Amino acid sequence: MGGGYHFPLEDRSVLLSRCRYAVGNATFALQGGGHLEFGESFEECAAREVKEETGLDIGNSLKEQVPQNLEPTKCDDWDWYEWDHLSHPLFGPLEKMVKGAFDPFLI
Repeated sequence: MGGGYHFPLEDRSVLLSRCRYAVGNATFALQGGGHLEFGESFEECAAREVKEETGLDIGNSLKEQVPQNLEPTKCDDWDWYEWDHLSHPLFGPLEKMVKGAFDPFLI
């Protein structure tokens, strides 16, 4: 099963990277993706995928950690961006969320 997720911070920031995929190449996208392994909860899957892609431990304070690019063939370096001041161009689904006034901090 595939999935996507993001980890907003209290200061209205989200983790973005510029994609290197054929679809969405050179656009900024939220961290996320991967698959659910057998017997794994959604939370465990998210924690594992984040660790594999960025080196971040979601059980700890994200503000005190520095994201690493552990998959340099898939994306450029990760960085925190304020939700109201995202880098452009945005990956299509993220752009639709932003234009549709979606706010992950209201969830």
